[in-house]
Amino acid sequence: MHPSQWEYIDEIEIIGTDGMAQGAVKVPAEQPRFLEPGEATAGIRNLNLLYNGQYADGLGDWNKERIIPNISYVNQDGEPVDWLFDGILYLGLASPAGRDFGVGQTILEDWNWYLDKTFAAAGDMQQLNEATVEVGAKLNQPDHKMKVVLMIPNPGEYVNDFGDVDGDGVSESFNDSVVGKEKALENRIKVMQWWLDQVRQRWQEANYSNLELVGMYWLEEQISTSDTGPDLLKAVSGKVHDMNLKFFWIPHSLAYKSFMWKEVGFDAVALQPNYFFGGMDSDRLEDAANLAKQYGMSIELEFDDRMLTEGVFRDRYIEYLNSGVDTGLMQNGFRAYYQGNNAVYNLGVSKDPSLRLMYDWLYQFLNGTYTIDSSPTPETMEELVRSYVASNEINSVFGNELLYRLQNIKLLLEQNKPKDAVTYMQDFLAHIHDPAVQAQGLISAPAATVLDTYAQVLMGIWSDDWGLGNLAQGLSYTISRPPNSSYPDSGNELTNGLFGGTDFSNEQWQGHAGSTYPEERSRTITLDLGHNKSIGSIRAHFLQDQGPGIYFPQNVDFSVSTNGQTWSTLATVSTPPALDAASAEFVRWSGSADGVPGKAGADKVYARYVKIEFPVNVWVFLDEIEVLGIDGKANGAVVLPPTP
Repeated sequence: MHPSQWEYIDEIEIIGTDGMAQGAVKVPAEQPRFLEPGEATAGIRNLNLLYNGQYADGLGDWNKERIIPNISYVNQDGEPVDWLFDGILYLGLASPAGRDFGVGQTILEDWNWYLDKTFAAAGDMQQLNEATVEVGAKLNQPDHKMKVVLMIPNPGEYVNDFGDVDGDGVSESFNDSVVGKEKALENRIKVMQWWLDQVRQRWQEANYSNLELVGMYWLEEQISTSDTGPDLLKAVSGKVHDMNLKFFWIPHSLAYKSFMWKEVGFDAVALQPNYFFGGMDSDRLEDAANLAKQYGMSIELEFDDRMLTEGVFRDRYIEYLNSGVDTGLMQNGFRAYYQGNNAVYNLGVSKDPSLRLMYDWLYQFLNGTYTIDSSPTPETMEELVRSYVASNEINSVFGNELLYRLQNIKLLLEQNKPKDAVTYMQDFLAHIHDPAVQAQGLISAPAATVLDTYAQVLMGIWSDDWGLGNLAQGLSYTISRPPNSSYPDSGNELTNGLFGGTDFSNEQWQGHAGSTYPEERSRTITLDLGHNKSIGSIRAHFLQDQGPGIYFPQNVDFSVSTNGQTWSTLATVSTPPALDAASAEFVRWSGSADGVPGKAGADKVYARYVKIEFPVNVWVFLDEIEVLGIDGKANGAVVLPPTP
């Protein structure tokens, strides 16, 4: 029973005999478990959601270059070294008219727009095909076909003037208060048939060489609360199955009647935990997993581009991965992946090793090799090497050699010699990337790529800021002139540990505008650490985006003081050259890399105040300042005399 209105019951009877009758058998309890990859999922284990609706920034328009890191695991040079996701779901939310495909606002005009866009000669589907062809060629698998699932929009039950799909001159109405319940359902089913016919026709006409259409996806995230909601889905699922396709669904965490997914004809269902977006504790992940197992569903992993700039979202992403290990999802379950618009691509092409690591962990999770607490250390690198030896991705003799090198690096760190550890790690990388080693097949390209990322993260820690904490975290500061009122500062944006990414409208960015008055064409930011501390590095994070006229300052001056009156200059640092695309970069002084002026061998200064100065010509945006060091007087920290 799935009542949607009053239903009455007055008796239940169980007919049988008391005791163990001859021929009676015990029925074993069915153990709750995730939906596994297999026939129901069309063989898909990892389904990547690519949103190709209307977006103001064009992120709904997919090209080959953006798709390649989404379907293949690329190395640090952007070259594919293995496959990544084995299924792609194309789906759209908004139309150019602003109507929503998921909540049932769209009409025939919107549906045709989506079909035309997706199946255009150079459209989203063709771009996916070309990306698959290119990756297949580079991996020496030219016949590889990417499995594709395509959305079915929600035919909203209140739409009264959808458009004419059967040529009878009458616009279809789904509103039962206008045409009656039976006719409204009939019209919705008619439009569903039209959509499926259009998809089949356009797919056959395109004749994609390296794509396989395996399923359709129901976009509405719950079963409709109307009387005819289940009936509509039963009709649609039958039509999908008549096309020899599977029917996919990803309901939200509180979706109405999601438990009856099999009854209405879905084949593959992944439940949304909705934890990533905030407002709940991490128990939600375990609760969602238990609920999914109870009903034979699986789970969607959720993340988006905010994890590139905000630590809280990176932590939630990692919690999803860890939960996947704890609950058995990684090992046994079918998975769908919500990534916002561009997170996988941005992680895959990032030159920041700490972000690239998130991409490598995703690759490991997809392949069932991710482990909890796998943050880069020499020890976790050793575990990686051992796992790759066990899976024959690293030759056993060569693996022992790599383990010996990592043991030497650990010894150098124990001796507090991080610079020497960097040198040894650079030699480690040169060894695994040696063409002779590659030619002999001693290490696979994916294994070398993952180890490279771990090494880059570690070398960044050892060479720049070994053992240093952020002394500026949460401190107040003064600015010689406040930022523009359109991009204000509430008083702690520059020291709150949050970053604004490459979107200048993000509230973490404060924007300073240039002026025709010379006295207004520079800024000075001063921080008071409270008392003298040992400072090893100072860095300020700037944005450049040539479109709206935002540029890195030409140079940045770093100074320190013990009294806030007389100042000692540490360095004047030039900024990176402007790029075509928006980018955000740290400009820094590092004692270990740049030295201390006039103090040979020193790598820290002992001071209380920090000053950062930069010119403002057009627009200058910054979102964070970090002062890395040690609270107290470190061995070798020096007090600088005032600069004349």
